[in-house]
Amino acid sequence: MKSTCKKAEFVRSVPSFKSLGLIATLLLSTIVSQLFAYELDWTEVDWLEGDEAVQQQTFYNVDGSTIDTSISLVISGSDSFGSNTTISNRNLRLGANYRDVNRSLNYIDVEIIFSSAVTNVSLSLNDIDKGGSGTRGYWEDIIENIRASNENTPVEIREANPGSQLIIDMESDAGDVLYRGSRSDQFTDQSRLYLAWEDPLDRLSFRYSGGENTYSNPSYQVVGMSGIKFEYSPVPEPGTMLAGGMGLLVILYSFIRTKLKNRNSISS
Repeated sequence: MKSTCKKAEFVRSVPSFKSLGLIATLLLSTIVSQLFAYELDWTEVDWLEGDEAVQQQTFYNVDGSTIDTSISLVISGSDSFGSNTTISNRNLRLGANYRDVNRSLNYIDVEIIFSSAVTNVSLSLNDIDKGGSGTRGYWEDIIENIRASNENTPVEIREANPGSQLIIDMESDAGDVLYRGSRSDQFTDQSRLYLAWEDPLDRLSFRYSGGENTYSNPSYQVVGMSGIKFEYSPVPEPGTMLAGGMGLLVILYSFIRTKLKNRNSISS
């Protein structure tokens, strides 16, 4: 009779598969929901250099994240990029060989598209400056139309931190903020614009334009886009999740059963 009671006590002590299933689900959810940091590092990828007015390139499985990232560059006000787009100072260099003095026609639209929504996205735009003189040597870098969205729903920017040499212009274009270079100051903290978003997004864009008096000067009309940092939680395939959950369930059940059996053996 004593042995029967011990056995009954042992069976009652072992959690049910339903309880273990809940534990396994919670543990698996915790693993899946964990965010990992990644970066599209320009020194780790191959950018197909060129001077065409429209350039587009997709980088697959960026930094092992399973995220594909497409970069699109479209130039207006010129038929080519000045000195080609290329990697310089760990930045993607954007330069236009402008031939028109009307700023509204002089710009490069940059669009970044992620294959799935990512969070905590950040990047820097560098070498935003101004300088030169005369009708053939003047240039002015302007960043405007900074936008982000997730499934076409706007995402608010968390931080736009301009260097001390940048001018924040909130009057030239109603409803938009323009960041203008104020002097020649290449690749320093003073000529940098740091941008960051916290909420999930799958698309962001900005416009790099020339000032009203900008003339053709590709040697100077250049800004740099840093690597793009983001966080993402890779989601395993459903079959992988199921197998992992079942395996975790078996391990938990075996572990608890063994522990309880040892405990009851000691008690007897």
